Amino acid sequence: MINLKNEQIKHKSWGLGDVVEQTDTYIKIEFSVGIKQFQYPEAFENFLKCSDTQLQEKILSDLADKKQQESEKKIKLQEERRKTVKTYEHAAKTVSGKKKTYPKENIAFKCNFCNGGSNENGIPFRASRISNASHGRASSSSAR
Repeated sequence: MINLKNEQIKHKSWGLGDVVEQTDTYIKIEFSVGIKQFQYPEAFENFLKCSDTQLQEKILSDLADKKQQESEKKIKLQEERRKTVKTYEHAAKTVSGKKKTYPKENIAFKCNFCNGGSNENGIPFRASRISNASHGRASSSSAR
C-alpha cells in the first residue's frame, strides 16, 4: 500500500484536496466542501487523480493488481462451484440409475369383491379364470 497521507489529490467535481486518512480499503480526502471518503484504489480509476505522476502510476498498478487478484478469486470460486455441481450430479445419477427393489412385505393390493353382477346394486365383474368359489366366497345365489 502506498502512503498518500498529506498528498494532494484532484477530484473531477470537488477540485484539489488533501488526504487525511488512509487504510487498505478506503481513503479520506479533505476538500473545500468537506471530508469525503472513497474506495482505495478503485476511486483513482475514474474520479481521483494524484498530483504526483509517479504516485498516480503506482496507484494504477495497485489497482491493476487488485483487479487481477479479484478475477483469479472469481475463477477459482467458479471452478469450485462446478466441481460441487458435478459431484451432486454424479451422486444423483448413481442413485437414480440403480433399479429400485422393494421387499414383498411392502406391496399392497386392493381388491374389490363383487358377486359377478347378479345383484342389481353390484358392480358387474367377470373373470374368466377366477371364480367366486375358488376364493372361498359364497356362490352368487347366496350373496347379499
